[in-house]
Amino acid sequence: MFGGAYDNAHPSLRPKYGALNYRHDPAGGSRRFGSCHIRLASHVRSRTSFCYPDSYWEPHHYAVDDVRPLIVLAEENVLDLDPFLDNYIEAHVHGALSVPEDVEAVVLDPSFKGTRIGTAAASLGCAVEWHGGFRLSLNCLANCETFRGAAVADAITQIAECGVVTPVAIWRARSHLLDYQMAKWVWHCVARYGGNSLVAT
Repeated sequence: MFGGAYDNAHPSLRPKYGALNYRHDPAGGSRRFGSCHIRLASHVRSRTSFCYPDSYWEPHHYAVDDVRPLIVLAEENVLDLDPFLDNYIEAHVHGALSVPEDVEAVVLDPSFKGTRIGTAAASLGCAVEWHGGFRLSLNCLANCETFRGAAVADAITQIAECGVVTPVAIWRARSHLLDYQMAKWVWHCVARYGGNSLVAT
């Protein structure tokens, strides 16, 4: 995608992938990849490129300065991408990143309060913020089974705490119940059915 520009570059200089939060979603620009995110400082924008849709789809639409055409494409969603997981604008930050200089805040799910994840975030030297939180009720289990299958629905039932699955429950279950792929599928269900602030476009 970058014409071989980084083939021999130091790893610190290679693009860091993220998403443009054009919807101002408190949970970040792309819920597919997790419940927490890093919000970069505005000056990083000058060395960021964008594409729509995700580069997995080998897109033909790119931007560097003016991202408005990509936002229009995402809002139209003519590809009929999943509005909760796939309809985002991919971002590529070029060059090294420094937490003290380039990170405005780490934004976490509130289920991580009081955990070593929250403690680690507080030690980074940047602001720590908390969004409204993901909570998947077992009342949504039928939707989850249709979306990701019976095995995923069963895993959700196993890790639920008081009838609810939160990101911290997935994190805890990674040590003994969920392998990487299953944890990812469970998260997709939480992201899709357990959030309350995404505006589908």
